[in-house]
Amino acid sequence: MSEHTHAAEALRQADRVESAAWQGSSWYLRFLLVFGLAQLVIAPTLVLWRGPASTFVAIGVNTAVVIAMSVYAARQRTLRRGFGIRHGAVIGGWGVAFGLTAALGTTFLHGNTLFAAVATLACALPFAVGAWFEIRRPA
Repeated sequence: MSEHTHAAEALRQADRVESAAWQGSSWYLRFLLVFGLAQLVIAPTLVLWRGPASTFVAIGVNTAVVIAMSVYAARQRTLRRGFGIRHGAVIGGWGVAFGLTAALGTTFLHGNTLFAAVATLACALPFAVGAWFEIRRPA
């Protein structure tokens, strides 16, 4: 084989690897959507339900989702460039929103329907924004 043939084959192989990486990294979109949808249950439960049951249910659902999605994420083979920063921003934004929801929703604003609606959207928003950026990401 000539040098040009080797170079052409190397470029084809690089294209196959890049294509597999892009196709394999769509898992993060599913990750974000599941986490975002879980917030539609967790946040209102924490704010609107009475007694310790609200805390146990919200923490139980949240823990189950975190464990399931962490196992799912750990099994994935590919990550896109900049994943750590993007994922850190999403989880950091959610952490702030969830922390405020838990603090205010279990004390001063417990049972407040308007706060529950706003808090639910605030908790789901980082995942929705992350999913939007993931969809809009150039190939």
